[in-house]
Amino acid sequence: MPAPQQRVGEYVLEYRLGAGAFGEVWRAHHHVWSNRLVAVKIPLDPAYVRRLQQEGLALHRLNHPNVVPAIAFDPFADPPYLVTEYVPGTSLRPLIAQRSLSIDQAVEVMRQLLRGLASAHAQGVVHRDVKPENILVHERAHAEGFGVQGLVRVADFDLGVASVRAVAESIVYSQSLNEKTGKEVAGTLEYMSPEQRRGEAVDARADLYSCGVVLYELLTGDRPAGTELPSDLNSSVPGHLDDAFRRSYARLDRRFKTAEEFIAALDAPRKVVPPPLPPRIDVRDRLSPPPPPPWRVVPPPIPLRAEPAQPEPATTRPPKPKDVRLFPARGGGGWGYINAEGEMEIEPSFVEARAFSEGLAAVRIKSKWGYVDGKGHVVIPRQFDDAFEFREGLAPVRLFVANCITKDPYGYVDRAGNYVIHPNYVWGGFFSQGLARVQRLDNKVVFLTPQEKEICDGVAYRPKGDFTDVGLALMMVKGKFGYVDTKGQVVIQPQYVDAEEFREGLAPVKIQVQDSTEIFGHGTRAGFIRPDGTWAVEPVFSGLGDLHDGLALAYTKDKRGYVDTAGNWRIELTMNGTPQPFSEGRARIKLGGTPYNNAGGKFGFLDTSGKLVIPPVYDEAAEFHGGLAQVVKEGEWGYIDLDGNAVWGLTGD
Repeated sequence: MPAPQQRVGEYVLEYRLGAGAFGEVWRAHHHVWSNRLVAVKIPLDPAYVRRLQQEGLALHRLNHPNVVPAIAFDPFADPPYLVTEYVPGTSLRPLIAQRSLSIDQAVEVMRQLLRGLASAHAQGVVHRDVKPENILVHERAHAEGFGVQGLVRVADFDLGVASVRAVAESIVYSQSLNEKTGKEVAGTLEYMSPEQRRGEAVDARADLYSCGVVLYELLTGDRPAGTELPSDLNSSVPGHLDDAFRRSYARLDRRFKTAEEFIAALDAPRKVVPPPLPPRIDVRDRLSPPPPPPWRVVPPPIPLRAEPAQPEPATTRPPKPKDVRLFPARGGGGWGYINAEGEMEIEPSFVEARAFSEGLAAVRIKSKWGYVDGKGHVVIPRQFDDAFEFREGLAPVRLFVANCITKDPYGYVDRAGNYVIHPNYVWGGFFSQGLARVQRLDNKVVFLTPQEKEICDGVAYRPKGDFTDVGLALMMVKGKFGYVDTKGQVVIQPQYVDAEEFREGLAPVKIQVQDSTEIFGHGTRAGFIRPDGTWAVEPVFSGLGDLHDGLALAYTKDKRGYVDTAGNWRIELTMNGTPQPFSEGRARIKLGGTPYNNAGGKFGFLDTSGKLVIPPVYDEAAEFHGGLAQVVKEGEWGYIDLDGNAVWGLTGD
């Protein structure tokens, strides 16, 4: 074991600067010139000697003011050692923890870091372990300025020019000084590019990814989470630094290609001063005819025809934003989003992710929820305890409110993240036809407008469903169901023992009958009604579901399957199982067991002709949305298309 006053080569050890699983780093001085200070790295693990040799060879090729130079090197001595210049000061880590650097100082640190890496990359050396612990800041930097050349230096090139095999070892051996092992490994992994974590061959862009993480920490004091930009945590960060981070902390094909590109992006864009405008010309002068010559008689000008006044446009809801066809998918680093071809479009970096709606998706970043757009940019920062889909420009969210009689009450935000309806409700549904169903703190359920105006009192009737495209919503009075319009007026009296929402212009309802002989009817019959309350299909079914793709689940004493809008049987099921409604021309059916006890069965999919087009091989399955369906097979999660082909996950298929 190394000890003070021990001589290593031409140098005498003074005291230990730090230690890790690989070995120790000591401050030392020359045995003759005692004022010549150096740092000596001594491996304690024999497996690290090769790594020390790699660092020595890498540093031997580098000569740049922003790289800690090698002075002496002997991997065959006892003990093996590498001598580098001693940099009095500290690593970047405590400066980040103390938040002691301004934005301008942080940019200067990044410039020097990138210049040193650019020099290494030009020599074919990739650092592979860029992190604050390996960036040294001279003690003179605070007095002389962080932009002074050579006061910020890159150290620890022990992974430089490593092979692909050594990349995997880097997870084990690359550890920060003065930290516990488990924490060091996790810290290193958080700076590794996705391709490096996968053990693939890497190039200079892997270092630029790590530099993006360092930039984020310098600007915010925290590591990146999800797709939050630095300005989401620190509002004083200018937009061009957000862009620089976004282009470094990105997929390989979207990342900076060189350190020089990264440096250029750190500079604020120059304001372009437009050329001076020509002298202003009065439009009236331009339109006035020139004076007539004295010898010519000019007829009086023809008066301009007055245009008829245009009526004011009618007030309408804003157009629905174009939706994004991306799907939440779980990858190695968390949840991200894939496209319909199964390609990862937004890298998996979220704790949870929900479906896109109106161009935005709710995602959980660390412990809070926010919203991202179709490019993965955080457009509403994480601030909610839960968040849901946007409908008609508003989304229900939950937020912890101290001293509230309900935990995490519901409110509504717009697409800018502003509260339109403050969190004052026990529960809140989606907006539809300009109204949302909410439960007040007194437990009364009412319909609410975006202006927080109630259109019913929750006493005369209880809302039971959302408004649909026919402008009616389900309600209940004393166990009977009826329908109200968007003004809160009852238009179909409560008279049904069961009912569903209107879909595709019709609603399934049940009425009580006196002489039913149906096995499953229990004295009721079901049929379809129109929005005016008249029967579209007479109540002749024992059970009837709502319409999807023009078909509804139905059963009688003798039949089970799907009927159309006229009540005609389109699919008669002879197989035992539990069918589900159609979506995009496919209906889930779980086969195995009886229709009401199908434990151990498997999910497949029917088409609109009743053919089993996707075999029942899935343990779980969701309905199709956007041409894909989530499924689980033998514990593996993934997506299939309408033909049953795996597009994500399900590697065994």
